Amino acid sequence: GVAMLDRATAVEWIAAAAISAGVWLALELTKWLGARIAAAQGAEHSIVQALPARLIGRSSNTLLLLFALFAGSYVLDLPDAPGRIVNGIASLALLFQVGLWGTDLLSFFAERHTQRVADDPERAIAPGTTYALRFVGSLVLWAVLLLLLLDNLGVEITTLVAGLGIGGIAVALAAQSMLSDLFASLVIVLDRPFVVGDAIVVGDLTGDVERIGVKTTRLRSLSGEELIFPNHDLVDSRIRNYRRMVERRVLFTLGLVYGTTASELERALVIVREAIERQPSARFGRVHFKGFGDSSLDIEAVYHVLDRTYAVYMDTQQALNFEILRRFTDEGFDFAFPSRSVYMHVEGTDEANGSRTVAGPPVGSRGAAED
Repeated sequence: GVAMLDRATAVEWIAAAAISAGVWLALELTKWLGARIAAAQGAEHSIVQALPARLIGRSSNTLLLLFALFAGSYVLDLPDAPGRIVNGIASLALLFQVGLWGTDLLSFFAERHTQRVADDPERAIAPGTTYALRFVGSLVLWAVLLLLLLDNLGVEITTLVAGLGIGGIAVALAAQSMLSDLFASLVIVLDRPFVVGDAIVVGDLTGDVERIGVKTTRLRSLSGEELIFPNHDLVDSRIRNYRRMVERRVLFTLGLVYGTTASELERALVIVREAIERQPSARFGRVHFKGFGDSSLDIEAVYHVLDRTYAVYMDTQQALNFEILRRFTDEGFDFAFPSRSVYMHVEGTDEANGSRTVAGPPVGSRGAAED
């Protein structure tokens, strides 16, 4: 203390105190204005408007005081040892404040995501992943800042960095499955192959997406049970998302019995087309006499349901079936069914003259045996 008084005049101390007080008041005023602006804007404003005000408003009072004292110390001619101490304290305060700002920055984006989810439930994509990434980001940030602080204080950190690298590799290998699911969850967040509420098919399993988590995604199957998939399985699988379907294409086939005439078959094609065009939620595609089946004359038709809802599709198909059945019945058309015709040829011998005779014509039995 005596050495410091010998090397620094009273004027220098007064100037240092004045500078420190002025800087501290300026920083506090800036913080107060930032807090007021952040409170007035809220989360609905853009990032450019809300983020700077929020970071200024979240600055630490203690750290601001340390910054002010450090600014005032520049006018003092301090000895080497006290100067290093002041620089060390200033570096610690600066890095700690950067850590607080970085953590608050991650929290800011997490809160904005939560707000978007509240406004639009369909955007509820991996909320757990958001907080997991915030935790991992904060951990990495503070680790880097600690290394910078140690390096600034003159500590050799090369060995420490190498040790952390080896330890990180070991942890990554031990938690390989968990990290795979975590990054798969991040892929789902960025690529958005599905969102909560979508009806998807994974392999031979179908369900509605209820929750997308850090490690697993949960679906509610059509029969009611919960299906749980690891996220990396979903990323590696072929997924059919029915909610993204604009309209549903439907193909069906009808069979009429052999014996139906060409004119009757042409009339049947007209009936099928008219039946499709009468459905308000359907768009006609095509109808053709497809070919000659094993036991039927086949008619193939295609139409599009203009609503992706499965119930609407089934209601349309049911109404179409009733319409075709009524009109085919009125026209006297017979639907074919799988059948087989058996022909019997019986041979006999006339014992009186030794000649061979055929007993009766071939007998046809239509539908006697079903395939």
